[in-house]
Amino acid sequence: MEPTVIQVAHYKAAYSGNFIASLRALEELLETQGVRMVYALPEGAREREWAQEMIGEGRDLEFLPVPCSFMRTLKVARSLIAKHRPTIIHTHFAHHQGAYIIASGLQGRGERPFVFCHAHSAPEDLGAPRNLVRTARYRLMRSRALIISSCPALRQEFVRWGAPPEVVDAIPNAIDVGRARYAARSRCEVRAELGIPTDATVFLLFAWNPHVKGLDFAVEAFRRISASSNGAGGGAVLVVVGQERAREFLLSRFGQVDSWLRLAPQVQAVGEYYQAADAFLSPSRSESHTYAPMEAMANGLYVIASDVPGQHYLLDAPESGAVLFPAGNVDALVESIEHYLTARPVHHREIVSRYAESCSVDNWTRQVLERYKRVGL
Repeated sequence: MEPTVIQVAHYKAAYSGNFIASLRALEELLETQGVRMVYALPEGAREREWAQEMIGEGRDLEFLPVPCSFMRTLKVARSLIAKHRPTIIHTHFAHHQGAYIIASGLQGRGERPFVFCHAHSAPEDLGAPRNLVRTARYRLMRSRALIISSCPALRQEFVRWGAPPEVVDAIPNAIDVGRARYAARSRCEVRAELGIPTDATVFLLFAWNPHVKGLDFAVEAFRRISASSNGAGGGAVLVVVGQERAREFLLSRFGQVDSWLRLAPQVQAVGEYYQAADAFLSPSRSESHTYAPMEAMANGLYVIASDVPGQHYLLDAPESGAVLFPAGNVDALVESIEHYLTARPVHHREIVSRYAESCSVDNWTRQVLERYKRVGL
């Protein structure tokens, strides 16, 4: 029986994005090694166009019921193991990841799949009793499971919360550079559709979760700039991707959608928005290793981001032009935006693009395969 890897992912977004692109590239690499890959996705993903496309291509997809209790998840995990006899189970965004570790441990010797728990966000303070339980769970992972954090800073957070260093590794998230740069429409066409003048300075912000992504910080900063007497903000437009959730957030927080703000729908060809913009904002309250600023860099955009640990990597690209400001500090965000508007600092687009390409999907898949081989694939 050929070796099998099961990817358990609670992912059902409208578009496949970087995440599914990365998994599909990994599957292709594993096929060259004689390894079969199975996708275990939530039932809600079944009707997505990208899932139907994968089914049509003959890829192995399982659809799981969610949300589930811990015991139900344990039962599902044991069923997956019994059906596919995997060598490795790799979880992403999954409910009750510990259930997969326990399900593995309940198998007989020689039949226990190694479990990789991919962490895309930092541990939270659960209160003293639950923090102790979590620490004990981390210690039980030795030789049976490994946490893969999506950036080195996130790995440090897990260690700070009690995970032994040997059970936490880091593989930075990858971006599909081709996808990030693809645009079906021109810069002028996208701006015209959003009602933006061709000579306006456009700042782009993705706000699938407006609170986490710091949309309120960006709006407050633009309000101050718009009201300032020096006129630095004249002609500046903030484009926010995430229409309905962003609109509800803005109306509840500010009571209106300001005239210099445009709400834009999600699109598959995300490169259209990057190429229509001049700069990218990421004033997030928290991040792991977020895709969007790297995609913006791949398109040569100037990036202004909060200094949360998951965005420190933006300073790794020499002369990138990326600027970090203290998270939650609106005064500092205003200063960074005004500096761009008035000074138009030079950043080396080719250097930035080359750095983004170094975080390609190909590099990510090779690193994941290396970790798989370390545990006996």
